[in-house]
Amino acid sequence: MLSAYQVCLEPVPASVSLQAIRDALAPQHAERVTLKATEQADTMQVIVDMASAEDQAALLLRNPLTLGQATVHMASIPSGIDAPVTPSQGIGLQKKTWAHVVRQGAPTAHTSNDTAPVQRNLYILNLPLDVSEDDLKCLFTPFGEVEHSVILAMLDTQARRRGFVDMDTPQSAQAAVRAMDGYVWHGYPLEVSYALIQRQATPAITPNSITSPWILVDGLVTTAILDEADVHALLAPYANVTKIEFPTFHSLDPASTFGVRVCLASTEEAQQVHTALDGASMHGYIVSIKPASGDTS
Repeated sequence: MLSAYQVCLEPVPASVSLQAIRDALAPQHAERVTLKATEQADTMQVIVDMASAEDQAALLLRNPLTLGQATVHMASIPSGIDAPVTPSQGIGLQKKTWAHVVRQGAPTAHTSNDTAPVQRNLYILNLPLDVSEDDLKCLFTPFGEVEHSVILAMLDTQARRRGFVDMDTPQSAQAAVRAMDGYVWHGYPLEVSYALIQRQATPAITPNSITSPWILVDGLVTTAILDEADVHALLAPYANVTKIEFPTFHSLDPASTFGVRVCLASTEEAQQVHTALDGASMHGYIVSIKPASGDTS
């Protein structure tokens, strides 16, 4: 039975091997790859049956695809078409977005939120122990430019390796979440989510209330923030951290939260952090950014 999530690749050089095509499609899951002859002897058409709507969407966001020295265009194939697809059939070879790909009646487990994505920072849980930060960056590059990536040195309370990836746009981050959450990498099923969810309420404190580089980052949950590296990873996309002060004691109860005092490079950066993070939800808890006094020496 044909997959409901087909993608057409064209023109593909006839010299490209099936294995090379499969390698180029990774990390998206392809259930079947079919090679079809065209009128041009030196090119062929490739029909790919993707495993899911998420895989199809993520693959189309990489349009056009590079195969060796060739640039290959991609288009989704509407259900019911099994003949060779050409641009003249009106399918279009432009870059697709998620909205173009989800079909009526298709699984929509990741599409409950119809609002436009706003967050770029992703939290990746259960990373393989043998991969590097460069490997992590390469894994997410197919969805957009990776502006920042880090693998945390300390494992979480369940001995799982963690990291953060900051994508170039909210759309890239959204595509990465949909394609990579549950993806098995080196034998480890990844858990990919937004590090911060869209703010839940209008904050009582405005950025102008922040008048020094010192801030209090409150509402942090112990299962996600374990040491200074975690705090650095959380704030790095928005500011340069110069000093972090953890409380003398905080509960290790997974349901508890705590706050840390942080000194940033400037008052302006402290205000940027407030704008980006205050009122956001992290792992179900609301993060607050407040003014804090401190010695910058």
